Amino acid sequence: MDQQTNQITKPGLTGFSKPLTVGGQKGRFNWSEKPKFDPGIGGGKSPMHLFVTDKGEAFYRRLEPNKQGGRWEEGEYAEREWEEWIGNPKQIPEHWGQSKVTEVLTNSIRQGHGWNQVKDLLKELDTWRQISDD
Repeated sequence: MDQQTNQITKPGLTGFSKPLTVGGQKGRFNWSEKPKFDPGIGGGKSPMHLFVTDKGEAFYRRLEPNKQGGRWEEGEYAEREWEEWIGNPKQIPEHWGQSKVTEVLTNSIRQGHGWNQVKDLLKELDTWRQISDD
């Protein structure tokens, strides 16, 4: 953690950060891309920077250490969200987009899987979520 800025790394003006692990994946921040601000995340005041993984995937991530989050299925609200999605599976892509996670969750509903079974199916997938509600 960068002690001067109280962030997981100090933002640069251009180029890439040093390699680090963010959201459970190794990669680098691309400082040449402008940060993104979303009104629903940090009240629109918390910049999200482009993070490019070693696998070539790209995500916008926050830099605050207390917003790094964890795996979705290990979070305190995950099972409750799962139960809501059983009754309304069309909500799943709103949270997960067109992804393997959406496919697994949707198929699990069709097949009548229970929560513990779903958690096992998600183990190999990227379910990392940063904290956005502040």
